[in-house]
Amino acid sequence: MPDASPIQYAFNGGKLGPRVQGRSDLARYATGCNTLTNFIPTIQGPAVKRSGFRHLKEVADSTKKTRLIPFEFSREQAYVLELGEGYMRVMKDSGAVLESSVSVTGITAANPVVVTATNTYSNGDEVYLTGTAQAEVNGRFFTVGGATGTNFTLVGEDGTGRSTGSGGTAARTYEITDGVSSNSLPWLEAELFGISYVQTADVLYLAHGNHPPHKISRTSDTAWTAEAIVFDWPPFREENIDDDVLMTVEENTGSSKKVRLRGRVDDQLTITGTSNASPVVVTLADTGDLANGDTVYIDGVATATSLNENHYVVANLVANTSFELSGTSAPGAAGTGGTAEKLLSVDTPFTSDMATSGEEAYIKLREVPLSYVRDWVAQSNIVNIDGRWTANPPAGTLIAEDGRVYEWLNGAGVAAVTGKQAPVHDKVKDGYLSDIAADTNSRWRFYNRFSGYAKLAAVSSDLYTATVDIDVNMPYSMSESHPGETINPAGFFLHSASRWSMGAWNAEYGYPRAVAFYEDRLWFASTDKDPQTFWGSRTGRYEDFEVIADEDDSSLVFTLASNTINAIQWMSGEDVLLMGTLGGEFTVDAGSADKAITPSNIRVRRRSNYGSAENVQPAFIDSALLFVHRSKERLYELLYQFQTDRYVAPDLTQMSYDILSGGVVEMAYQAAPFRLLWCALTDGSLASLTYVRDEDVIGWAQHSVGGTSAKVESVAAIPHPDGDEDQLWAVISRTINGGTKRYIEYLEKPFADDGALADAFFVDSGLTYNGAATTSIVGLDHLEGETVKVVGDGTVQSDQTVTSGAITITSASKVHVGLAMPEAQLQTMRLEAGQPDGTAMGRTKRIHQSVFRVHNTAGTLKYGADFTNQDDWSSTTLYTGDTESLAMPGDWEQAGRVALAHDEPLPCTIVGVMPQLATESI
Repeated sequence: MPDASPIQYAFNGGKLGPRVQGRSDLARYATGCNTLTNFIPTIQGPAVKRSGFRHLKEVADSTKKTRLIPFEFSREQAYVLELGEGYMRVMKDSGAVLESSVSVTGITAANPVVVTATNTYSNGDEVYLTGTAQAEVNGRFFTVGGATGTNFTLVGEDGTGRSTGSGGTAARTYEITDGVSSNSLPWLEAELFGISYVQTADVLYLAHGNHPPHKISRTSDTAWTAEAIVFDWPPFREENIDDDVLMTVEENTGSSKKVRLRGRVDDQLTITGTSNASPVVVTLADTGDLANGDTVYIDGVATATSLNENHYVVANLVANTSFELSGTSAPGAAGTGGTAEKLLSVDTPFTSDMATSGEEAYIKLREVPLSYVRDWVAQSNIVNIDGRWTANPPAGTLIAEDGRVYEWLNGAGVAAVTGKQAPVHDKVKDGYLSDIAADTNSRWRFYNRFSGYAKLAAVSSDLYTATVDIDVNMPYSMSESHPGETINPAGFFLHSASRWSMGAWNAEYGYPRAVAFYEDRLWFASTDKDPQTFWGSRTGRYEDFEVIADEDDSSLVFTLASNTINAIQWMSGEDVLLMGTLGGEFTVDAGSADKAITPSNIRVRRRSNYGSAENVQPAFIDSALLFVHRSKERLYELLYQFQTDRYVAPDLTQMSYDILSGGVVEMAYQAAPFRLLWCALTDGSLASLTYVRDEDVIGWAQHSVGGTSAKVESVAAIPHPDGDEDQLWAVISRTINGGTKRYIEYLEKPFADDGALADAFFVDSGLTYNGAATTSIVGLDHLEGETVKVVGDGTVQSDQTVTSGAITITSASKVHVGLAMPEAQLQTMRLEAGQPDGTAMGRTKRIHQSVFRVHNTAGTLKYGADFTNQDDWSSTTLYTGDTESLAMPGDWEQAGRVALAHDEPLPCTIVGVMPQLATESI
């Protein structure tokens, strides 16, 4: 029975899956673990026990889930946004952002506590108190109740028997509550984790398939706005090319105007009279090519004016004589005159959902260039350019130049001379907002590009007419009139046109579910109507999606070509625009590294066929994009491989295939100090990935948090206020004192190499007292009724139960109190050592001695072959070095593993495991 003394010198192979138990040929096997829980595998090799989660505050409403979203303007100005149903709160510098504090002039010893301050607060507000006469309430957040004038109660706080008096301050938590009803924060609880977001400077753009795109903007710590984006030019779907589906607009500018489905105006039939009967009978000079079942538009009838501007179905047609308006009632009088116009098609684009309040839908009308607006000619009178004018034209006359339309600003009576140089300015916003190009002879203002658009305010029950508010003036040729225009050249107005298009995003078609920045464009992607389509803004104009022919900075629209419909789930702009769909991953670029994407050179290529998960944003780390598979249980890295000049997508969970069982909810990357990708899972646990591609370090670990029914529901990472690392934030749900509570907490810094034991923070939902020696710790109401761990001045004290927000301890000046962290566990893989004639796998072996190399470890380290039969090694002080050779519990077995566990609220780092074992010969 040969003896062997192997060493496991590193653990950054991470937790490996059960199917890898026999793969001792793999390099990661030597540094891998069978179990790795609440330990972090580091780049250098050791496994470091994770620190505790420090409690900050309760979410606004513990009955509903809340999502954390990072907002990083700079390393010094980094925030976490608490986004809930109908509200947003802000965290910064390891605390909540508060409004200006006010003085507390009184506090009562009653149930509930009553506070009098120098400011009024409203019921439901959250306030933070400090420096008051009651130590129990200081440094805590409370919900305001019973607000009367400057008095308010602290909901749920019993101050009976406490001190009364004045002094201290109160400050309200900064909050935006302009919520669901007003649509500034429209997301319901169930929609929060479906939000895609991307940030530039002080603006965060957000996308969700059920709501219009929104943006959250910051001007200071306590000045934030949330609003639906009002686009300079919204995106539109493909243009109608059916020459029989025609539109006109009542007036080409203004609000509450009618856009109607029409026939050709030139084909109007003359009405000679209408009856006062049910149904109404229309008499015509000639019925033309009408047939029963046709739809007609009636207008211009005198006396029976209620018939006008409506669509009707033709019934009981008498050729060349009359027809009935199906389903109509007597209008109260017979009518005379007017016109009937046959709709060539009834394929209406309107739906009732398009006029949903707060869910903007748009329509764009376009005229064929130069059909109704004449082209620019230098130094020419407009009368000579456009023969329809017989005298000096009035201000507002239109001229076309290089795809743009301009209006003349000089008044009547002044010769309208075009000038020496054609205008070149172009900005579309509310029709008239633009620069003015001026020369010595005339002034011209940008008008549009032969098209205008309007927002739908209402849709008729027959869906043939929409009431609209016009944002950018419609072409003159499609309108029946124009306010302020008094001279109507023949043939200039009321042209029924077939060149129109509907807005790409609305309640009927859905809204984009993904957003990204790339090459100074803002990109949106994937609606219910167009799941494989993506839209890019104009270059440098993030809220302008106008498509301009033959211009490189034009907005662009592209639809992925695929045999099956695979909705785009996410986008990420890096060296190329990366895109994940349910069926595969794509890159979007210009086809050349030295060119920017334009409408004429865009290139889309599929890079993998794995498919991406819904509602999980990827993480870009170093030179790779890490994305979750559509099963939500595997993680891939999409990266460019120089050797083969192509993109590859290795499976980072291949050797740890069970690590994400249950599925990923959200990911957050903590770049320092350990370069960790944190994955919040559906079962409430965490998985961490130590990921350093350059060093080929891929080390997974499992984590759970302390508390009854504890679940991590959301994670986000931002720079730490100290500037030396990143800070992981989490929303954690627990059962506290019999009820569900959701708390916002952040992971404390790892224990420093030169740290003092009194600073070690290894409790969850914990708080720290630091002051004069005391035997009473108060302000623990968030853990009411719970058994807590206590570490005072570096010494573990007996567990305590929180009663009335307080515990009694052995006197100490620096005290950490919180829930017990679940045990940190590390178990090696099966040892492949001790057999000279081949493998030791499958042979009975016994580990009789072991030495453990540790770093900054205190308390009890349990060891054995498994976690059920273990002995103890302990140190009351921080210990770095090798333990003595320890006799291992257990007997002969085939597995031959070493298991270590640490469950005290103290630091522990495992540097190496050096067992001595005997292996039985066969």
